[in-house]
Amino acid sequence: AERAAALSKFLEDGGLKEEFDFRDAAEDRFNEAYKKYNKRRSEFVLGQEKIRNTNLKTKQDILNKMKHIIQNEEDMSKAFNEFHDLQAQWRGIGPVPPQHINDLWMTYRLYIERFYDYIKINRELQDLDQKKNLEMKIQLCEQAEELMLEPSLNKAMQEAAQLQTKWKDIGVVPRDKRTEVWTRFKAAVDKVFERRKSFMD
Repeated sequence: AERAAALSKFLEDGGLKEEFDFRDAAEDRFNEAYKKYNKRRSEFVLGQEKIRNTNLKTKQDILNKMKHIIQNEEDMSKAFNEFHDLQAQWRGIGPVPPQHINDLWMTYRLYIERFYDYIKINRELQDLDQKKNLEMKIQLCEQAEELMLEPSLNKAMQEAAQLQTKWKDIGVVPRDKRTEVWTRFKAAVDKVFERRKSFMD
């Protein structure tokens, strides 16, 4: 209606229809806001990319340190402690560029296997390690079960995905507890995904 009224006045004042240019203040305001949004989004994406590249470098450094321990460390107790510190650091690092995820993960698992083969860790230390892993996995089960109380479905989904990543990074647990703890964790995570399916339906 505003455009039609403006055109009518423009023509009455002797203007040509082809030269008419109607400026809508609301549209200009929207476009300005949209430009700002796109600029902030671009800055955010670049920032996330920079963070992912930094995380990639940090994980590669950790892998090099793991390799060094496997090839050079003779003090088994020191090697064990340093290796576990590196694993803890690894778990604390955020996402990396998607194209590097699989290679990093496979190298990480390979070095863990080589570490245990190389130092031929005694049964007592291995049992202690598996008990620590069991404790961490039980904590993840509890966190996953608490997600059913999270009111935000989006937040619950994000946290479930993070818990699954953390689960992968934790080593083996005692054989007699493996099925039990995995079943508990999977059941809790499945409930979150069932909640999402119900919401989508």
